[in-house]
Amino acid sequence: MVIDQSIIRGNLQYAAISALRRLPLDPGNSAFLHRATQGLLFSDPVAVRHSLEILSELAMKDPYAVAMSLGALQDVLHLHDVLARVALARLCHTVSRARALDERPDIKSQFNSVLYQLLLDPSERVCFEAILCVLGKFDNSERTEERAAGWYRLTREILKLPEAPSVKDTESKKDKTSKTRRPQPLIKLVMRRLESSFRSFSRPVLHAAARVVQEMGKSRAAAFALGLQDIDEGTYVNTHSEDSYDPDINPTAQSEESLHGFEVKTPWTGGNLWGFAKKELLRFMLGVEVKDSQ
Repeated sequence: MVIDQSIIRGNLQYAAISALRRLPLDPGNSAFLHRATQGLLFSDPVAVRHSLEILSELAMKDPYAVAMSLGALQDVLHLHDVLARVALARLCHTVSRARALDERPDIKSQFNSVLYQLLLDPSERVCFEAILCVLGKFDNSERTEERAAGWYRLTREILKLPEAPSVKDTESKKDKTSKTRRPQPLIKLVMRRLESSFRSFSRPVLHAAARVVQEMGKSRAAAFALGLQDIDEGTYVNTHSEDSYDPDINPTAQSEESLHGFEVKTPWTGGNLWGFAKKELLRFMLGVEVKDSQ
């Protein structure tokens, strides 16, 4: 009986990374880090998940070494393994917030971009994990400063959605008929996802969405505790792409929504999204219907 070579290779790769997963972490061992990084290229999705979990734990000890050993992570975004993408969110959060990489903002921005793209993940578990990471809720060692910074990021930063791959040249940039994807505030993406989740018939999804709303409240409270309550939460200034606005490509974008004064009805400036989330949370957990206050 002939066994497919790819099956044998996949089984060996899984066995190797599983053995590495059971070893104690060794942050100073370059061979250990190299083997863990190699696991990202394996064909077995569970092996890739184990590699990401190892790298996420290593990044908490030595974020600089982990960041230097990793290349592009775009391929990992499309893995079918949900837990692998959850581990990717934690890894990106750890590296993008590492003080050891303050002198390498390009690297931190790369990991931050991947984390923000996970907010668009079709899986609620991955999306909610990415939201919690943005909010600064990562583990039990959370700090008030990090929670406050998480609220600032959520309410101020803008994500330019990735465009479909195409050949770009000077002529195509001037082609006004080309399709563009308008930048989106993080808070708008999050609240839209929560609104959809609160209409789900799945109780685990409802519980997870309720927890996200709870953590959003904690991060906002942390921002108030540190004196950030005077920030204009209805204005978005931190655009996560240098070319997020191009008047030649989208001439009407500036009049509709300026990136330095994004006019949207936010939950805390008279809008209804935050109120909707709170009402749905109370209705789901307590069975209480909340009427709109006049």
